[in-house]
Amino acid sequence: MSEQAAQAQPSEIAKRVEQFIKLRDKIAKIREEQEAVLKPYTDTLLKLNTMLLELVAAAGVDSVKINGVGTVFKTVKDSATVADGAEFRRFVIGSEAWDIIDWRANAPGVRAYMEENEGAVPPGINFRRNASINVRRASSDD
Repeated sequence: MSEQAAQAQPSEIAKRVEQFIKLRDKIAKIREEQEAVLKPYTDTLLKLNTMLLELVAAAGVDSVKINGVGTVFKTVKDSATVADGAEFRRFVIGSEAWDIIDWRANAPGVRAYMEENEGAVPPGINFRRNASINVRRASSDD
């Protein structure tokens, strides 16, 4: 603990929490105002995006370059989410379709493992904890 933190008085902490909440609220208000101002532009941009996608599809091409103006090109991004985890696992294991899954560490599971094993991290895993501060406004009951 820093010397400054050790000497912090409750009134100083209260003052900083109040400042934090006011500033966070101000930022949220500005973002909300910006979204309102930008809405007609973002709506029009979305309509233009749809029109261009339809025009490119109708032309049967993936891109069109217009000299002196710009290039429009279609990109496709695939997304696969798991609807039924147990069924998917049975399929992968049963058909040995290992190339359709991603392996990653589950942080809460790794943390539980470490607690059960005197802080030892499972082999092949990097584990890191980050601390941050969150501030919540007082409720009307406080």
